[in-house]
Amino acid sequence: VTAHERSLHYASDAYPEPAYYLQNLESGERKQILKGYQEPYRFKFDESQQGFYFVSVSSSDPRWAGAGMSELYYYDLSSNQVDKVNLNHDWGLAGYQLSRNTVVASLANGATNKIATYQKSGKTWKKSMLDFGDQEEHVGILSISENGKKMAFVHSTTQQLPRYFIADLTANRNGFFVQNKKEFVELNKKLKS
Repeated sequence: VTAHERSLHYASDAYPEPAYYLQNLESGERKQILKGYQEPYRFKFDESQQGFYFVSVSSSDPRWAGAGMSELYYYDLSSNQVDKVNLNHDWGLAGYQLSRNTVVASLANGATNKIATYQKSGKTWKKSMLDFGDQEEHVGILSISENGKKMAFVHSTTQQLPRYFIADLTANRNGFFVQNKKEFVELNKKLKS
């Protein structure tokens, strides 16, 4: 997926909108996609390579590019159709990671984020919240391992400088949960007091 700005002045007036293309690297075929989506970004192909996720902004006045709520979408390569991922959350998306076919989403929650997983099944996604215990809502996901079993995250509050952790991301019938959290970077002792 590539974005092509069609104007030297786009950075100052957001017009005309960039054009987005999907290019088959084997055949060289290229087609324009995502017309009408406001500033799509964060393209990530799923494990099956049958489609990709992306974020687009939704606003009451699309002329003002970037001012609005971020939402998550899935582009199906076989049908060339876009499905909106129902986040079941009113404030939209703050960011996401993709591990295999599971989306780990940071959901906007005012000054903090809530972390949820979404598993795709056909054209729907099953949501489950990740439980970080006493670190709830003050977590930022940094990365998830390729096999989807480990995650790196940062925890910070107004009372505490950032702390960096590695944890196991474990699945069961009810979704995913975080366990075996271990701090992997420590601040200098002088900064802790």
